[in-house]
Amino acid sequence: MESKKAKLATKKISEYLRTSRGSLDPIPHDLIPDILKKLHVKTLARFICISKQYASIIRNKDFKKSYLIKSYTHPQSLIFTFDDNIYKKRVFFFTFDHHIL
Repeated sequence: MESKKAKLATKKISEYLRTSRGSLDPIPHDLIPDILKKLHVKTLARFICISKQYASIIRNKDFKKSYLIKSYTHPQSLIFTFDDNIYKKRVFFFTFDHHIL
């Protein structure tokens, strides 16, 4: 059985969460692509699943082009693998920072 203090604390927390959620200003839509461009590819892949808005931005042709330009001027390493079911092989893709060689 919950004590009166615990119930009161739960009620206060719930009330705080209800009122504070709407008090934050949303991120301006024109800043979201700039923020997304600073993320790693793996994170962008996850963000596609977060919202339709993020997926739309990330899949946009202009976003991809500007992301590739940024990646070329500020390269990051990326390694990923997948199983090719047709040829029954594991396929690896990787990129690397050309300055480290």
